Amino acid sequence: MTHYHIRWVSFGTKLDWEAFRTREEAHSRADQLVQSNETFTIEQFDGNCPRCNPTAPAPGAGAESSDSATKRPGAVSSGAS
Repeated sequence: MTHYHIRWVSFGTKLDWEAFRTREEAHSRADQLVQSNETFTIEQFDGNCPRCNPTAPAPGAGAESSDSATKRPGAVSSGAS
């Protein structure tokens, strides 16, 4: 099942534990959680998600796609899908 996770770029490869059904839901939640000097990307996963399936490839290796730009505090979300 396709789903999305927030990857907090400012923490290296930290992938958020919560899965979202849509990219927009993930962006909305990240906008609520982002703090000063934090950045993030939204990554799309399928059944090979390293967060939901512990036997999947290492973080980053199972990502099908991610937003090309990181979100910065105060920036407007692109809403791209």
